Amino acid sequence: MKWICALLSLAVLLSSCSVFGRKEEPVSEVMAPGIDVYITNDPQKAVDEIYSAIDMAEVVPLSDTIMRDLLGFDLGEIEEYYGRYSSGHYGLADVYILRPDEESYDSVRGQLEQVRYNRIAVTENYDILGANQIAQDSRLFQYGSYLILLMLEDSDRAEGIIEQYIPSTELGE
Repeated sequence: MKWICALLSLAVLLSSCSVFGRKEEPVSEVMAPGIDVYITNDPQKAVDEIYSAIDMAEVVPLSDTIMRDLLGFDLGEIEEYYGRYSSGHYGLADVYILRPDEESYDSVRGQLEQVRYNRIAVTENYDILGANQIAQDSRLFQYGSYLILLMLEDSDRAEGIIEQYIPSTELGE
């Protein structure tokens, strides 16, 4: 009996010692509502997977220069952004995943609507590979804490990928 107590005490001591050296990692997964599946919050992986099936020239990752100078966003209103921009010379394949700060939601949404309108206007007279129809059929929506604009030939596929990589609710809700 003494040996069993000694072994149990040793096991408790060892398990408590291992806790002290462990660094807690931030939680980056959330349980999908009603489903026993965890969704990792990784918008960049969503963008990468969306574009894994798109073979188009002159598609570039979003940058501060594109966001600010070309598209007209106030970067002070956006906490983070992900996506890609196509030049339009070879068709249209744009994805914008933006997380505005709380006070700038309406402003950022309005700017995304302007981006959509501008693409429709430009492609009306310069329609390459159905770009005008893609721009007209584009989808602007909120998902979780992100505003998303999809201007793709297959937006249904892109939405499915977004649902895999971005939680529809905030952690802790």
